[in-house]
Amino acid sequence: MSQETAASSYKIEPLKAIKALRALIREPEDTAQVYTIVHALSGKSHLRTTEQFRQSAQGAEMLEQRRELLDTLVDREALAQLPAGSYGRAYLDFLTRENISAEGLIEAGDHVRDQEYEATDEAFVGRRLRDMHDLWHVLTGYGRDGFGELCVLSFSTAQNWNPGFAAIIFIGTLKISRGTSFRKVVAAVREAYRNGKRAEWLLTQDFEALLKLPLHEARAQLNIKDPVIYKSAYDIIEATRPEAREELVAA
Repeated sequence: MSQETAASSYKIEPLKAIKALRALIREPEDTAQVYTIVHALSGKSHLRTTEQFRQSAQGAEMLEQRRELLDTLVDREALAQLPAGSYGRAYLDFLTRENISAEGLIEAGDHVRDQEYEATDEAFVGRRLRDMHDLWHVLTGYGRDGFGELCVLSFSTAQNWNPGFAAIIFIGTLKISRGTSFRKVVAAVREAYRNGKRAEWLLTQDFEALLKLPLHEARAQLNIKDPVIYKSAYDIIEATRPEAREELVAA
């Protein structure tokens, strides 16, 4: 890849981000717009994340092994054989209940993936971060309602700072607050950010091994705090996805 091409991939494109933000506001389920926004505003933030990953002992080992997390997540048969109450079974139950798949995250982000980067450290770290998204839902206790997605994003931003994520959080907070409680939404988003700061850095964790543990042990090991404010805001959860309250109780 030429230096000119590499430099352009880190260029911040605010107009492109604004266009995608407007599209996301019109159609919140259009996940592809999230990737467009992140790509347009990220700049070199992912390079810094990759360097931090590379400097850690766990990250360096993963980069050497080139072990793809997705290979574990798509093996539903192996996940189904894990004990009841384990992190892996909870993850599989989550996928089944939501009628989603680990592969679905690839489809959502395909339009901004550059095949020339696939063999690089940066691409590997990006894939691992992408594939963790639904694992983080289960681990943190946030649902797939719009409110829960916003909180997961805030948790993620605390873990790996990205201006694109920050922009989505800002817009999402304003949107979800309409007709609900701005104070509650902001409090829950701030709680999620604090929880993300207090937790272990998840990007370098051995999720393949963690999936075999009881969910409560995995949470304790990673210092994941309970999302108290989010879970108490039933009205906002129901406003962003009516069936989510029942799912939250089941989780």
